Amino acid sequence: MKIRKIIAALSAAAIACAAFSGCAGPATGGDVLSIQEGKTENLALNAPAAMGERDAAKAVDGDRSTAFCARSEKGTIEIDFGREVTFDTIVLREKGWNIRQYHIDVLIGGEWETIYIGDRIEDLRYCALEQAVTASGLRLIVDSSNQVFSISEIEVAMAPKSNNQGFRVSAYVRTDLMVDGSLYDPDGGVYLDSKFLDVATELNFLGCVNLDGDGNIVLTRTQVNDAGEEESALMTDDEFAAALERMRTYIGDRHVQLTMTIGTPDPDTTYRAMTESRDALIANIMDFAGRFGFDGISFDWERPQNQDQFNAFSDFLIELKPRLTEAGMRLTLAWASWGVNMKPEAVKTADAIEIMSYDLFDQYGNQASFLESTVQAVDYFLSLGYDKSQLNIGIPYYGRPVDGGAYWPSYSDAQYQLGRYDDTDSEFVADYGQSYFNSYQTVMDKTAYAISEGLGGVMVFRLELDRPYDDPVSLTKAIGNTIAHRIEGGDIHE
Repeated sequence: MKIRKIIAALSAAAIACAAFSGCAGPATGGDVLSIQEGKTENLALNAPAAMGERDAAKAVDGDRSTAFCARSEKGTIEIDFGREVTFDTIVLREKGWNIRQYHIDVLIGGEWETIYIGDRIEDLRYCALEQAVTASGLRLIVDSSNQVFSISEIEVAMAPKSNNQGFRVSAYVRTDLMVDGSLYDPDGGVYLDSKFLDVATELNFLGCVNLDGDGNIVLTRTQVNDAGEEESALMTDDEFAAALERMRTYIGDRHVQLTMTIGTPDPDTTYRAMTESRDALIANIMDFAGRFGFDGISFDWERPQNQDQFNAFSDFLIELKPRLTEAGMRLTLAWASWGVNMKPEAVKTADAIEIMSYDLFDQYGNQASFLESTVQAVDYFLSLGYDKSQLNIGIPYYGRPVDGGAYWPSYSDAQYQLGRYDDTDSEFVADYGQSYFNSYQTVMDKTAYAISEGLGGVMVFRLELDRPYDDPVSLTKAIGNTIAHRIEGGDIHE
């Protein structure tokens, strides 16, 4: 996945919403299935709610077309449940995109305790608690806003356990780091902690298997030359086989599937391979994947440049899919959430779509924030005819400068001091400025949303960029803990 590609354009829906502020107009954003379909009770519905002396009933009336409008840039909405209630999920909906910082307190035994801190609400924010809490009251405290804010709905619920024990955690890793052994060095900065493999259901090997215009599979690796510069070099089958065998030994008896990502050269060469050399390319893919024992293949074409190329890719996948099915292999596609125009028949070929919902910036320069990269990204692929079960929400294990600069700092980098709720690093880093990450809490929220919405799973890019699993704010631990709490049995492996 070419993470160094800057995606400057927001979707049309995001642009329209970003321009809106105030108290009028309907809110957008996906429904939260467990609450909207009546699978669980909204504990805040019609509960007494107030901001000081003002009645805030419109924030808990179950009607997203209404909203409680504040009279300043800060304020507290307090909800009295009238009894002790137990919940693990809070869904917030804002009219206008004005709130910049907020937190949530609950009343437990007569004392208020903070249980959640966030930066943006927008049309929908899914707030997932790691464990259920029992409280008699709740406060939404808006600490900072661009202007007066309005809340269309606060929903509070105990999410029902999902039965989706096939929930996917697809994780990309750089193959050249596997080949040279860097992945296994705990002091090397790109460490693949073995405990990550208790959470991941699939490893997707990236960056060494490529195609050429004649339909051949070409193995390459990145190496450092005498001048200290990275360069591409050919890799032998024996080198690749030895690296795979070491990884399989490292995985042990865990049920982790292995997927081969096929990289594509320039669009014209890829187009030629999938048209003039289609038969050879399919035969070579099947031979290569079979010889090395892969469970599936994935394509990362970024991206077809015109409809002829989309049609050629569609026809190629339609022809390839039966061969993969016969061999017991899965087909995965990586797409960003814009400009996809595949044939309807090709939409059905994918067992999974890895949504590259990162390197997308909101109006504040935050990359992969919740609404744009999760709710709107999912809605986009559903509008194309994909099924929820095909979709994996992408989660970046790296940050981006808020000015959109060409810098991709790893979450594991020790210079970034990030806590449980901190999406933005606390210090400005020389030459690059402040960077926006996905925090432990944001990753929990995205994972819980995927479970609640009945999606296929989540995808992480890249697994070796995380902090060790025993670190309190390991992102992989956030995914694992969320699955354990919200999926029946807590076992994500089939």
